[in-house]
Amino acid sequence: MVVVNKLNQAVTVQVVGSYSRGAPLVEIGDAITVAAGDAGALTLDPCTAGWLPFISVRVTAGAAPSSGSIDAVAVRPVRGGVQEQWIAKNLEVRDTDPHDPLTDDRIGYAGWVP
Repeated sequence: MVVVNKLNQAVTVQVVGSYSRGAPLVEIGDAITVAAGDAGALTLDPCTAGWLPFISVRVTAGAAPSSGSIDAVAVRPVRGGVQEQWIAKNLEVRDTDPHDPLTDDRIGYAGWVP
């Protein structure tokens, strides 16, 4: 999972997963902090993190951003290259509330195929 933080505030990013779209979310692995104007990556291994068929992100700003957006994309190897599944693109966050697929319909899911 790659997260590009184009906001003017740092964010905490937690990968979340579920057995079905719209079902309760569980946290997968540890959260990371991505500084304003920076990018971060979270690597998931279903053998150690636990596998769920749908993954996404929960993004929380420590202070309310006044400008910018966030991109989040799940990247996985496939034969002959990589596959990208966009979870959030140009997501504008202007508060300190957690944003995930259950609280913000601008955030989607990616299929997690081990």
